[in-house]
Amino acid sequence: MRKTKIICTLGPATESEGVLREMIEAGANIFRLNMSHAPHDWVRQIVMPFAHDQLDNANRVVKLGVGRWIEPRAYRAGNVARVMTGMLGDEPMHRRCGEVKAKFAGVDGVGEACELIESMPTINALTPVREEMLGR
Repeated sequence: MRKTKIICTLGPATESEGVLREMIEAGANIFRLNMSHAPHDWVRQIVMPFAHDQLDNANRVVKLGVGRWIEPRAYRAGNVARVMTGMLGDEPMHRRCGEVKAKFAGVDGVGEACELIESMPTINALTPVREEMLGR
C-alpha cells in the first residue's frame, strides 16, 4: 500500500474529464481547489467516506445538492472523472452551490465556533474543579 499522497490542484485548466482521468491514473489521491481562479459557486464536492461520521457528512453534501459521494471501492479514474464532469455540467447543482454560498456570505463560522467553545466551562487536569462547574 502506497503511503505517499499526491496532491493536485483543480481549476479551470484541469476540469475536463480527460485531464481529471490522467491525474487520477497518474496516482493523484488528494485534490485541492484553486479558488483564486474559480468562482465559489463553481465548487462542488465529491466525498469518499471511509469511516465514522464521514458517511453522514457525505449524505449532507448530497442532500444539500452541492456534491456527490463515491464508495471507496468505486474510486477509479473513470468513475471520478465522469462524476466530476457531470457535476460541472449540472445547472441545478450550480444554482444550489450559489444559494448555499449566499446563505453563508459574511458568516464567520470558525470565529463563531471558537467563541462558543471558549464560552463553555472547561474541566481538565490543569483546572481545579469548582463546585459550580459540577452544577453543585
